[in-house]
Amino acid sequence: MSILQSVQNAEAKAEALREDARAKAKEILEENRIHVEMTVKEFEAAAEASRKEADGKARLDLETRRKELSARTQAEEKALVEAAERRLPDAVALLVKKAVGS
Repeated sequence: MSILQSVQNAEAKAEALREDARAKAKEILEENRIHVEMTVKEFEAAAEASRKEADGKARLDLETRRKELSARTQAEEKALVEAAERRLPDAVALLVKKAVGS
């Protein structure tokens, strides 16, 4: 085999190796792209689930606080009505006294 032919064979083998390396690199890049996309989707799904859970907890907390506030308001209103009813006889007596006394 001549030197020229040996060089040509070596160049052909080198080109075949380069093509193989390019193909493998392309395959690895595609696998990495797919892996990244799957990871991003998993993160997005986890974030969405976390957001929904936080929303649910916030709604429950707001509803609980609303009920507590409503109960407290009703209790205060009842106490005011009871206090007014207890003082009603005194108020009526005062009004009668002022009306009769004038």
